[in-house]
Amino acid sequence: MPALLILMAGHALADVKPLSLTGAFNATGGLYAANGVADRQDPASYRASLTPTVSIYDQLTLPFEFYLSSSGGGFRQPFNQFGVNPHIGTWLTLHGGYFSTQLTDLSFGDTRLLGGGIDVHPSKFRLALLYGRSQKAQQADTVVGLHGLYDRWVAAGMLGVGKTDRNFIALTVLRAADDTSSLHGALAAADSTQLRYYNGPKENLVGTLSWGLRFLKNAVAWRGEIAGSAFSNDATDSVVTNSLAPSWLHAVFTPRYSSQFDAAGKTSLMWTPAKVFQVGLNGRWVGPGYVTLGYAGLPNDLFDITLAPSLRLDNSKYQLRPSFGVRFNNLYNTRIATTNRTIFSFTGVAQPSAAFGFDAQYSNYGTKSNARNDTLRVSNIAQALNAAPHYTFESWGANQVITATYAFQNFVDQNVVTAALDKYVVNSIAGVWSLGWPSTLSLSTTANWVNTAAALVTTTIIGVNEGLSHSFLEKNALTAGINLGYNIVASGKTDGQFTAGATCSYKFMQFGTFSLLLSSNRYDYGAGGSVPSFQEYQGTLQYTLTF
Repeated sequence: MPALLILMAGHALADVKPLSLTGAFNATGGLYAANGVADRQDPASYRASLTPTVSIYDQLTLPFEFYLSSSGGGFRQPFNQFGVNPHIGTWLTLHGGYFSTQLTDLSFGDTRLLGGGIDVHPSKFRLALLYGRSQKAQQADTVVGLHGLYDRWVAAGMLGVGKTDRNFIALTVLRAADDTSSLHGALAAADSTQLRYYNGPKENLVGTLSWGLRFLKNAVAWRGEIAGSAFSNDATDSVVTNSLAPSWLHAVFTPRYSSQFDAAGKTSLMWTPAKVFQVGLNGRWVGPGYVTLGYAGLPNDLFDITLAPSLRLDNSKYQLRPSFGVRFNNLYNTRIATTNRTIFSFTGVAQPSAAFGFDAQYSNYGTKSNARNDTLRVSNIAQALNAAPHYTFESWGANQVITATYAFQNFVDQNVVTAALDKYVVNSIAGVWSLGWPSTLSLSTTANWVNTAAALVTTTIIGVNEGLSHSFLEKNALTAGINLGYNIVASGKTDGQFTAGATCSYKFMQFGTFSLLLSSNRYDYGAGGSVPSFQEYQGTLQYTLTF
């Protein structure tokens, strides 16, 4: 079998370049000066970086970084977290060193392992086996408040049949356990019971059954997963001798007084009666005691359900995608209060012609708890609206695009104690008019208005910005541009801000690009202000080479 794998790997890599080098070199130097305010940057700075990447048979990638700057220098290399994941044919993937992969939504996903694994998926079958360390032991350091971390070892496997985008069924098992011998003296018997509960060695066993089905001529797709977990908060705690757990469980998990058992499940149902319309129903239930160490922070104690229809009309020129959902916690009534959350969102896209289009988005999130204490009660509504019409046309020999955007954000706190101070409303309007000529000359005008009304202060910003750029010489090797902007900031008094910038870059084809950037920022505080106006200048010279 090993010889066969080597032969297949050699055949798959026969036409691939054995060694390749890519990367970039960047050198930047800058000068900074300010009048009327303390320097907010170093007067002079520089940075140079070289980022080569070595690829071996397109299967092994080694990124390096060497850097030198006015604040120090050094290098980074991949060997502290080195991993290789070669693909052999279309049915075999190997893992070695540091790697991450996903099995299912409720078992193993974003945890990074140092170890090895194999993922075999010929035809309609899949077998995945993973083993490695997900957490490295770290001795306690009471100075910084670290109580110590144990080596954590994870083993996981999946056995499935079918195609994940069609019909399939899969069984997944995960076992994770901390090595109690990897830490010395950090969580001794003298430590408190509460400390051992939260920071003691953990043990975890998870089993899930996932599936996917399509029926009614593929008009209905049903996917789901049910899972159960056993978790010990302190693997040094006393063993429960009269546990109700089945006898076979004791062979892979030891029930203790700090152990908890719970379940989770999620499902989605997608109905597509026609090409232009579909509706999805998604649900998730995660018990408060459900834990999997295959995810860094899978939330539990929640139930949510979401309805999401979608409609496309006139060859997708018009698209409507609303979504409705609710979520609540306190599934076993173990909390002081239950928190409910309602979610509504809407996205609409209209493109009646190639020249005109309109995009709109709206979301409304409401959170409410039934705590009796006014200070603990949560009741708020956050909503946001964004509308953006855009128009494209040709005139004056230029391709022109006009875009307008209106945005609205609102947060209302309905708690009787905090409502007076915890609220805000933001309205903003922006318009962009851009023109581009075949000669590479481009012109852009931007105007914006932003009004933020909080409980104690209201701020209004009005601004306009003008940008101009043009490319010259053969193959547009030289590009130059300027931009000017002015903002009025009104918040009790009226301030003014003037910004200016100029850029120039020259491409030496395969020899890289030189760029020069100059900018100025002048801020004038309004009458009655105690802070003087100030001026800032900045210049940057940059060279970039990509290979």
